Amino acid sequence: MRAVPAGGLWAVAVPASGSPYVLNLRDGRWTRLTLRQGGPGAYITGVEPVPGTKRVWVQTRRRDDPAGPPDGAVTATVYELS
Repeated sequence: MRAVPAGGLWAVAVPASGSPYVLNLRDGRWTRLTLRQGGPGAYITGVEPVPGTKRVWVQTRRRDDPAGPPDGAVTATVYELS
């Protein structure tokens, strides 16, 4: 979990099965944002505030072939969430 001062508290989760997601606590309410490029082999590598805003950038990586070699190709995706 990481407290990011932009737009409340942001927490990331990578469940054993399913897509990674981000939780945002703002004004006493949690909002769950599922990352669409998730799935097997996906993980979140970073969460950073967007300077001067209440948004965050979330970077994910996903192995292109989860059953393939550990040093196989990966796809990186950056999301901007608010």
